[in-house]
Amino acid sequence: MKKVLLALSCLFLPMMADAQLTNTGYYRIRNANASTSDDYVSLVNDAFNYNTIVSAAGGGTKLFNDTDGARDKAIARATQYLEGDINLVSGGKQLTDPSTVMYFVRRTGTSYDVQAQGTGVHTITTGTWKSSVGNFDFNDIYLSISTSDNLYSAYIQVKKSYLFWSVDLGNMYFQDASSKFTASKTNTDHTTKWYITPIDENENYFAVQPSERVRDSEGNCWVTLCTAFPYTIPMGGGVEGAYFVRESSTEDGQVFVHPVKQYDQGQTVPAGTPVLLKCTSTEVSDCKLKPTGQHVLGSPTEAASGTNALSGTYMAGKTANDDANYRVLNVNSAGVIGFYKLNKSKNPYMPANKAFLDKSKLSEQAQQVSTVYVDFDFVEDETTGIDIVAHQYESQPLDDVCYDLQGRRVDHPSGGIYIKNGRKVVVK
Repeated sequence: MKKVLLALSCLFLPMMADAQLTNTGYYRIRNANASTSDDYVSLVNDAFNYNTIVSAAGGGTKLFNDTDGARDKAIARATQYLEGDINLVSGGKQLTDPSTVMYFVRRTGTSYDVQAQGTGVHTITTGTWKSSVGNFDFNDIYLSISTSDNLYSAYIQVKKSYLFWSVDLGNMYFQDASSKFTASKTNTDHTTKWYITPIDENENYFAVQPSERVRDSEGNCWVTLCTAFPYTIPMGGGVEGAYFVRESSTEDGQVFVHPVKQYDQGQTVPAGTPVLLKCTSTEVSDCKLKPTGQHVLGSPTEAASGTNALSGTYMAGKTANDDANYRVLNVNSAGVIGFYKLNKSKNPYMPANKAFLDKSKLSEQAQQVSTVYVDFDFVEDETTGIDIVAHQYESQPLDDVCYDLQGRRVDHPSGGIYIKNGRKVVVK
């Protein structure tokens, strides 16, 4: 038995459209409403559930029998999912947010599958609702896009079918209702109109935002990233390369890891690869990355298994914070860069689109310590097979004060490991 979309299919996602949509590729979606003209679509979850919408909200078989009110209840519940699964971001945040990078896959005419964060319209809306009267299949659901006055409307055709009987219930249009992403039965004003702009290297680019604090002794800043789309590191840009992480050494009971360069400028980082990015600038406009190739459906991959101690996740609320093993890149008060524990009570899940260290991939001794520090004394370059010795820039201000690894000042260091001038020193 076959179904087709209920209001519920209204549900989704990264899917809107705007002028300039020409073919398969990467785009951002921005609302045309004058009061919310900086609202960009951002996919943050994929919690859609057929049983909840159809069985609970729609009254089960009443929905398919077209009982009064059942469809409206299903639409109301689907709208709740829309507001939870999709955020609208503004203020330039879209430039560094991978969840705003939408991959439009053109099928035929005005029909598209829109993908982001390892999922997409077709993936989410394909499924089966099992009921007492039979199984209703939801499939072949894609986004329809229409254009008028250089703006786009994005909608799903709402139908229901049972055996050979089909009823057209109209279109459900995606809408920005006071910075809330919802659905509308009508398409009469700018709240249901969108711009769809190709991601490029000019104003609508994708980039990372390094922290000024996470800076090594050479002045380079480091940031982690994990995306469902491959990206090329531009030549001559502020992103110097993408690195894996390997265990380096254990000294005085402390464990160190070091960056291993895997992708240089001009090369492409595969989708789903958790990496450290080395940046020579903290300016977003300097740290551009170019989405390249096809978005990849599914969870992040374990790239180069056995050689990378980093893992990653696409959406918040998906990967539980295993505080025994997971650590995030950070720096303490003395400027010691390491992978530190994330407070589990405040952060029950790992952050979206960030790479994190998984200690279970390291030695048994590494699994016994709380913090794993980053050793920049030697940086491996896998593209050349050379170990690079890091040197202090002469322009970098020196500070002869020693700090222990917890960031405490030590005036008379004795045997142990300390940080001096941003570098690791061992005092015998």
